[in-house]
Amino acid sequence: MSRKLSKFIIYDIKNGLLKKWSVFLVTILASVIAIENVSWDLRRGWSGLDIIFNIFSGMPRFYIAPDTIFNIPFLWFVFMIIPSFLIGCYAVDDLNAYGIQMIVKSRSKLSWWISKTIWCLLSVVSYFVVIIAVMGIYSGINNIPFADGGKRWCEFIGIYKAVPIKQLVMHGIAVPALTIFTLCMVQMLLSIIFGSLTAYVVIIVYDILSAYITYPVFIGNYSMLLRDSEYVSDGIDIRVGIVIELVLIVASFVAGIIVMKKTALFKYSKNLMG
Repeated sequence: MSRKLSKFIIYDIKNGLLKKWSVFLVTILASVIAIENVSWDLRRGWSGLDIIFNIFSGMPRFYIAPDTIFNIPFLWFVFMIIPSFLIGCYAVDDLNAYGIQMIVKSRSKLSWWISKTIWCLLSVVSYFVVIIAVMGIYSGINNIPFADGGKRWCEFIGIYKAVPIKQLVMHGIAVPALTIFTLCMVQMLLSIIFGSLTAYVVIIVYDILSAYITYPVFIGNYSMLLRDSEYVSDGIDIRVGIVIELVLIVASFVAGIIVMKKTALFKYSKNLMG
């Protein structure tokens, strides 16, 4: 199985990751916009890490009141949606193209799905590597130590106690990355079952609802620092979110195995024959 799996992984890295350069270009552009979004006075003292925390600040818990204004946290929403285009319709398109031939030759639907899961993880990791690289370059150009980030962002939102940088990185980068990976796994599964367009719509609507509904089932909340109980009094426990997301990842993986086992490959092979 390892040989079969390695062939699938190499294929997915080449066709599902390296050929997605346009999405990574958009990620670079969005990262530059995130830098420009910070006012000049603040930017002179902010490191790239502060700006990443600002991206994943999101917005405070939403309360309905007579004078409530519906604002979408623009930066957070953009950076949550971009990975959807990394995942896109690749898995479904692959089943309608060369992927089906590889499955037939290898006689292993399981290897195909495991490879897609690894590809999904590598896509999210690559996405964050690009963001961090851009912010690292920004810090270097402005002669600001990247690793010293966090204090300025904390002061900006009103946190004056000392917060360990490891905690901020965990809550402001690792957990958002886990959240995005979870959503990408769900999107990939939904695309195989219902089609890529439906999967896109579900994830976008889900992210929008996460901005206004502070409830554990909407895991987008866990990618917002301003919803984190460590930093705000009405926040939610990030540890609960990590457990929920890990369960969803495992559930999506297992569901994918079941779906692939029950999927009749001939309906895809017909597309190859025209």
